[in-house]
Amino acid sequence: MMNRRNLVLIIIAFLVVFVICGCGAGKKHADQTKQNEQAGKSEPVVDAGPAKGTPENPIVMGFNPAESADVVLVNADALMAELEKKTGFKYKSYVAQSYNALVTSLKFESCDFAWLPAFAFVEAEQHADAKILLKAVRNGAPYYYSAIVVRSDSPYKKIEDLKGKSMAWVSETSASGYLFPMAAMMKMGLNPETFFAHQVMAGGHDTVLMAVEKGTVDAGATFAGDNQGKQGSWTQYLKGKDIGKIRPIFFTDPIPADTMSTSEKFNQKYPDVVQQVTKAVKELSLSEEGKSLLKKLYNIDAMVDAKSEDYEPVREAARLLGIDIEGKRKKAEEPKTTNQK
Repeated sequence: MMNRRNLVLIIIAFLVVFVICGCGAGKKHADQTKQNEQAGKSEPVVDAGPAKGTPENPIVMGFNPAESADVVLVNADALMAELEKKTGFKYKSYVAQSYNALVTSLKFESCDFAWLPAFAFVEAEQHADAKILLKAVRNGAPYYYSAIVVRSDSPYKKIEDLKGKSMAWVSETSASGYLFPMAAMMKMGLNPETFFAHQVMAGGHDTVLMAVEKGTVDAGATFAGDNQGKQGSWTQYLKGKDIGKIRPIFFTDPIPADTMSTSEKFNQKYPDVVQQVTKAVKELSLSEEGKSLLKKLYNIDAMVDAKSEDYEPVREAARLLGIDIEGKRKKAEEPKTTNQK
C-alpha cells in the first residue's frame, strides 16, 4: 500500500503542475488581451474570414440593365479584368434584373459597389445608405438628357403631336426613361395620364427603341447624350439597317449623370478598398484600353468625383410628380392604362 508520505508528495506535485499550467494560460490570455487593446479590438476575437478582394471573398460590382443583361455582363467582366490588373483585387460582376433589384442588392450587401442611374442612386441613398463615389462624364459634361423619340418616317414633329397616341417608358425608377420627361410634360400643362391613349413600361432603353421601331408604340422615352439629337440610345443601340430609323422630337433639362456608389457600411468596414477601387475607376480614362472599356459599358468617357447634392434636380422632379423615394406613384395618381413589364 501507498504510505501517507508518498501520497502527500503526489498531491504536492499535482498542485505544482496545475499552478504552472494555469499561470501559462493566464499569461497567454493576458498577452492576447493586451494585443487586442493595442489594436483597438474588443473581446472576444472573431475570425473575420478571407480578406476582401481575394478569390475566396471577391469584390462584387453590381451593374444596371441599361440594355441586354448578357451584353452588360460581357462588358462588365472586361472592366473587372482591367481593375484586377490595376488593384490586385479579385472581382465578380453582377447584372441586376432591374434598378430596384440593384438597390436591394446594395442594401443587403449582395454587392459592394453599384453602378446606379440618377434616381436609383437617390432611392439607394435613402433605403440602402448608399454613398456616392463617382459620376459619369459624356461629351465633356457630367449630365445627360431625356429624349422622346419616334420613328423617322412618322408624321410627329413635336410632343403635342402625340396626343391620343401610345407611349413607352423604361420604368418608374428611370430618370431619363420616365421621371424627367414626365415632369417636363407636367410643367407644359400636359398630363401624361390623360394625354396618351396607352402607356407601357418596356423595362429597358433598348426595349423602348425596339417598341418604337417595330411600331408597337408611337413614341418612347430614353436617354440622350446631348439636346441636339447627335447622340443617344438610338445611336448607341441601333445597328446595321436599323440605323436612322429613330429620331428625337423633344428633350428635357439636363439630368445628373449615373453613378458608381457603395454603401456607408462597406465604406466604414473597408475604407482602403473603397479608396483603391475608386482611384482605379477614375484612372480608367487615362488609357486607351480604359476609355474603350467605359465606352462599351455605358458609353462613358470618364468617371469623376461626385457628391449627393449634385442629385437635387432628381429629387425635385420626383416631388413634382408626387413620387416617393421608392419610385411608386401615389395611389391617387396611378395610371389606369399603364401596362408594366
